[in-house]
Amino acid sequence: MSVLVSEKVGRVMGYSWLRIGVFILAVVLLGLGSPQSAWARYEGEIRVGGIFDLTGAFGIEGKLYAEGVLDYVRYVNEAKGGIKHQKLTVLVADAQYELHQAVEAYRKFTSQDQVVAILGWGTADVEAMGAMFSKDEIPYLSASYSMQLADASKFPYVFIGATSYSTQARVACQFVKMDWKRWAERPPRIAFMYTNDGFGRSPIPAGKAEAATLGITLAGDHIINLLAVDTGDQLREMEKEGVDYLIIQSNMMTSAMVAKDLRALKLGTKMICLNSAIDEMWLDLVKEAGEGVYGCIPYALWSDENLPGVRLMHQVGNKYHRNIRTRPCQYVQGFVAAMLLEEALKRVPTKPTGKQIREAFETFRNVDTGGLLPPVTYTPASHEPCNSLRIYQVKKGKLVPVTNYITVSR
Repeated sequence: MSVLVSEKVGRVMGYSWLRIGVFILAVVLLGLGSPQSAWARYEGEIRVGGIFDLTGAFGIEGKLYAEGVLDYVRYVNEAKGGIKHQKLTVLVADAQYELHQAVEAYRKFTSQDQVVAILGWGTADVEAMGAMFSKDEIPYLSASYSMQLADASKFPYVFIGATSYSTQARVACQFVKMDWKRWAERPPRIAFMYTNDGFGRSPIPAGKAEAATLGITLAGDHIINLLAVDTGDQLREMEKEGVDYLIIQSNMMTSAMVAKDLRALKLGTKMICLNSAIDEMWLDLVKEAGEGVYGCIPYALWSDENLPGVRLMHQVGNKYHRNIRTRPCQYVQGFVAAMLLEEALKRVPTKPTGKQIREAFETFRNVDTGGLLPPVTYTPASHEPCNSLRIYQVKKGKLVPVTNYITVSR
């Protein structure tokens, strides 16, 4: 694996080397030995940019995502000899969840470093820079699963890395229909709780449309602040509205607070988290308050050891890190994002253009990731890879799948 973080990028991105030095040092120590011995194995290099949030608002999640990416890239270089004898190099920039820093990193990567693709992060970045990707013909594989970004007519060079937030909300409504046992008396009543930003609002229209189609009653929306310290008033309002199911789109700290408040108030509302609001790390935040909570999880978890992709992830993670007993979902997301990029790069010439990589992604038809994702299909019309997922539930302190894959129309 090769990871480059130049001094100039550091100044542009406002790096605090003391803050991220441990992470970068850990990455560098994963190298292949001396530069001479490493490069002797390869006939060339494929450079890819990594624009992550390592120290910003989502620094915990972003660092884990980056580690998943870098571990898989190292595995490709060490175990597979790179891609067609080309070394896959990831150049890392910390955008700190700030749009202007993501833009500056992107400009450097494309103008100076000659990257052919970007592994990126948030919704706002893509919405703001989508036209730049198209102009420069640089494919961007996004860690944001906003359905708007998967619209190839608007963002022809953007690909999302798993089932979209919108599809997750639709699947959540399908699950409500399956789970509700009192249809003879009345339809279930649901509410959406979300952050008031592009990420939070992204799945709400699709979720509401699906609920209406299924005959599910909609209660009022509830906007939640990422800095909130209490949601008791909002939950009491939901109780007055008779909400049976709460579907939440937020980060994990916020959803953990909601779960704790629901339990403290002894409310009977069932909580369904979209993927950014729940994973195995979340269980440590909520303890017993998480019991019974549902999650729309579009990828496998570290604990799904029956899946070959998860076993590979264990093998790679345990080889490169000591004493790793579990990995949160962001690591899985980064790992499988790098796997998807590898698959696209395998389908192009040894010195690919961004346009060729985009076209390679669009040839994916039911690509197998060893169960890390459902079968992956990208088309020239849709850059959402999957339209299904399993519902998980917290049982005895563990997230376990409680449905088969639930599929909705594309």
